[in-house]
Amino acid sequence: MSSSETVLLELGGKPYRATLGRVVSSGGAGQVFEARRATPSPLFPDTFVSKRAHPGHEADLEREATLHETLSHPGLPRFLGKG
Repeated sequence: MSSSETVLLELGGKPYRATLGRVVSSGGAGQVFEARRATPSPLFPDTFVSKRAHPGHEADLEREATLHETLSHPGLPRFLGKG
């Protein structure tokens, strides 16, 4: 996935567009990108990170997202949705 690619994500069942920027981290299952909402929202941050799966690892990321949705701790980043 190239830098500055616009993607469609979902938050609370509502789609929104975001632009992926630089790669923040990369691992065996995917990459973490810096991202920015295309349309600002007063309820959510404009800048966040978005994790994208490498081919063949989509199910791994889906399991991780499902688990992360249930977690709430001050030491963890807030889960904003998946797409």
